[in-house]
Formats: sequence, structure tokens, C-alpha cells
Amino acid sequence: SGTDPVKSAAEKAKLAQSRKYDDLRTRHVADFSPLMGRVTLDTGEAGEGDTLARLEAYKKGGEDPALESLMFQFGRYMLLSSSRGSLPANLQGLGMTATSPRGLPTTTRTSISR
Repeated sequence: SGTDPVKSAAEKAKLAQSRKYDDLRTRHVADFSPLMGRVTLDTGEAGEGDTLARLEAYKKGGEDPALESLMFQFGRYMLLSSSRGSLPANLQGLGMTATSPRGLPTTTRTSISR
């Protein structure tokens, strides 16, 4: 659209810095709650300990279905954050180190035609 992304990001950061944290958080929660509330994944009771301790136990083979639910919701949050009002997120991440994200398609290979 011709907008300079660096300038746009700098303007948004400056605006955010002028606001109080509690105000930003309240607006963010109000904005994301309807989207995040569309899906629930109940895997049982929460695991013991903080998230980092639970991740370490999980890496060692421990079972923690509620941690899997937390990771699922975090993935949803990141995907929503990365593509609202713009092109969908493409295949980026640790597994894509050899490929430039700019060369990847931003659409799925799923046909929605009848």
C-alpha cells in the first residue's frame, strides 16, 4: 500500500509509550478476548509448578496435558497477533532457517471453490 513499515512501527511505538501500561493492557485484553474466546481446549487440571518448570519436566518425558493446551493457546495468540488486518502469516520459525520468509507463499494450498 506504499506505507513505510519502519515509520509506521515507530509511530505506533511512540504512541504506546505515551500511554500507561494498565490502559494498554485493558485495551489489548478487550480487543483479543472475543477472538481468543472462540476456542476452548480442556485437557484437565493445570500441572504443578510454573511454566518453565513444567516445560523442563515435559522435555524429560513428563505428561502435562494442560501444558499442551497452554502451548496451543499461545500458538493461536501468536498467529492472531501476526496477521490481523494484513496478509496471513507464512511459514517462519526455527525450522525455516535455510529459506527466506519473503520467498514463501502467504496463502494455503487449500481450494475453497465448489
